[in-house]
Amino acid sequence: MIRLRTNYRHDAVYLYPIRTPPERARALFVAMLTRANALRQRAEFYNSLTANCTSTIVRHVSSLVPGRVPFSYRWLLPGYADRLAYDLGLIDTDVAYDSLRVRFRITDAARAVGDGAGFSARIRAGLMR
Repeated sequence: MIRLRTNYRHDAVYLYPIRTPPERARALFVAMLTRANALRQRAEFYNSLTANCTSTIVRHVSSLVPGRVPFSYRWLLPGYADRLAYDLGLIDTDVAYDSLRVRFRITDAARAVGDGAGFSARIRAGLMR
């Protein structure tokens, strides 16, 4: 998905580390995998307002921590979702928002890796510098 967005669609992509205890991150991951498996059995249509990439994640987070992500137009319009996550403290708030976006933008790293092996690991390695 990242390679598609960065290398072919030429979108800007950011990879933010989330702020949550490991057990909650694991529960979120398992919930997302369970949903992915359910979609394999019964497909759903993408809907820009009710079933987009951000609203689906919000639903998962809300199932684990009810009320953690209040309703906001920012999760209906995914281009604003990172700012909402920042404002809610779901991602690092120890640095200014604009600095955070610069730090975790992986677009150039993904394009540099191209179709090479180890795509994901090489992008993450670039973030650790």
